[in-house]
Amino acid sequence: MAVLDDTICRVRLVTLLPELTQNLNSYVSLITSDIRAMLEEHYKLEILFSKVALLQEEEETVAHTSSAKKGTVDGEPELMSYDSLVTYRSQLQQQLRHS
Repeated sequence: MAVLDDTICRVRLVTLLPELTQNLNSYVSLITSDIRAMLEEHYKLEILFSKVALLQEEEETVAHTSSAKKGTVDGEPELMSYDSLVTYRSQLQQQLRHS
């Protein structure tokens, strides 16, 4: 039973994480400063992971089409090579490791 109770507790915590991280100011009186710092760090990592996931999707698209379009400052699309996407992905992964 202890394993089941522990699992239930963990599921509840994971279910609450998105709500807590996105609305930290609403729960500031309920959580300590060290937990708040951890939740802020979790939120930052979550954003970086979503960027990496997006890049992986782009890589898969590029692998099928051999190039992807990326908007420039003036709105004109430019072709972005597969190598550029891979480089950008590795830069994001390094940022993720160092944060």
